[in-house]
Amino acid sequence: MKAHTPGRRKPKEPRGIPEMPARLSIEAAILEVLQQQDRMRIEQLVRALPGYTWRQVFNAVDVLRRDAALTVTQPDQLSYRVSLNRAGHC
Repeated sequence: MKAHTPGRRKPKEPRGIPEMPARLSIEAAILEVLQQQDRMRIEQLVRALPGYTWRQVFNAVDVLRRDAALTVTQPDQLSYRVSLNRAGHC
């Protein structure tokens, strides 16, 4: 049995850290699209970001909404409209 020598083993990265740059890039992409459009339905936003899945866009929109960067409204029972929150976005 080998003796344990400190410092030789690479520490494990905390879970979630590798995903953070992707999350930031999708959020930046959403903000960029919405700066070009005043507001759009979430389905249009998903189509404008073909490199991401519907779920990724939806989750990022939810994070941005909670951070007060976006406003999400429901104009009818079947759709959601997303727009920049001008008061919370510089």
